[in-house]
Amino acid sequence: MAGELSGFSKALRRLRQLRGMSQERLAELTGIHQRTISRMENTATEGYLPPPHQVVALARALDVSVAELVREAGYPIECDSAREVDLPALATFAERWLLGPGQHHPDSELVRVFAQFARAPAQRASTRQGLTNEKV
Repeated sequence: MAGELSGFSKALRRLRQLRGMSQERLAELTGIHQRTISRMENTATEGYLPPPHQVVALARALDVSVAELVREAGYPIECDSAREVDLPALATFAERWLLGPGQHHPDSELVRVFAQFARAPAQRASTRQGLTNEKV
């Protein structure tokens, strides 16, 4: 018995089918081989995401933003406004995408530093809040 498909697999298939597009047509539009697209749609690996350049190509071909495709796949990337970026969530996403199981990235140390940098303001605010509560 096969495992349940990954969130990305389900999202990719759903968006492709909603547009009435075959895997072959999606392959033509993205430059990604049809067999690779088939594997993407049938992957049961939890947390699976293809390499960033393929996600971008798929999003363009499916006429959705990368953020929408990633959200469809079950990754919570939310902002309170169009201009606000949730850096801690983005850092977590980047770590999982670039440094997750089976992923090898030449700049893995840079990704880790970015993640620490992105989380620093929230950590400082949390520390300040804890100090304020202790003084009260």
